[in-house]
Amino acid sequence: MGTDMATPKGIAWVKQAKKIAEQMNKDGVSYVTAIPRKELPKGRVLVHNRVTPYPKIGTNGFRAWTQFKTNRLVQCHCDWAGADLHGLPHYRVKD
Repeated sequence: MGTDMATPKGIAWVKQAKKIAEQMNKDGVSYVTAIPRKELPKGRVLVHNRVTPYPKIGTNGFRAWTQFKTNRLVQCHCDWAGADLHGLPHYRVKD
């Protein structure tokens, strides 16, 4: 049994998914599986999602990525569950 994307709800979901994908491409989002060990290229920053941070990326839905710094981000002051960020500042998406 599959889902019917031709329903109004399905169409709205597809439109939203495309909008998110376009924004991610525009922002240059690149997911990471570990904290980068060296300085990021100029203009790129480390970002994490709103899930409670864990030292190991991927634990309980915790995700991280690098992207171009935009006005949609704010610097985050959590301690990233005590992980060594190798001096990198990190950000989160504004509420």
